Amino acid sequence: MSNDPDAIPHNPPKPVPCEHCGKPRYTRGFFLMGKVKWTFTGPDPCDCPEAVAEFEKAKAEREAKERAERDAELAARMRARVAEIISDSGIHTRFLRRTFETFQVTADNERALRVCQQYADTFKDKLPENNPDPGRNGLFITGPKGTGKGS
Repeated sequence: MSNDPDAIPHNPPKPVPCEHCGKPRYTRGFFLMGKVKWTFTGPDPCDCPEAVAEFEKAKAEREAKERAERDAELAARMRARVAEIISDSGIHTRFLRRTFETFQVTADNERALRVCQQYADTFKDKLPENNPDPGRNGLFITGPKGTGKGS
């Protein structure tokens, strides 16, 4: 049921004109226990091209916002997990300040820096949920005491 002229005996809400083309937009209703209940969502959207484009734009913006919020939540959880791992590891503060940005590049270590940077930049792709072969995404670092490898 809608608030078109056939619904007049059931006290329908007034039609709302489309903001773009002026066509009347009707509110839908349904019978429940002998009475018509009008939907709380308001009038149906118009099918004119401008209204459809506006709806699609709003939908895309809403989905982008939800995706950004989801990504921010995942990043926050990852930061918390990294902070927990660092805290549990007992790593000294001086090592925490060692980043790609503060690394002093020399002719001897430039290639190693590039390889490590590429690994870090693509690490997310190597995680089990992004990689169909998770058994091949580990990193093994070896060397004498003081090399900075984990236990």
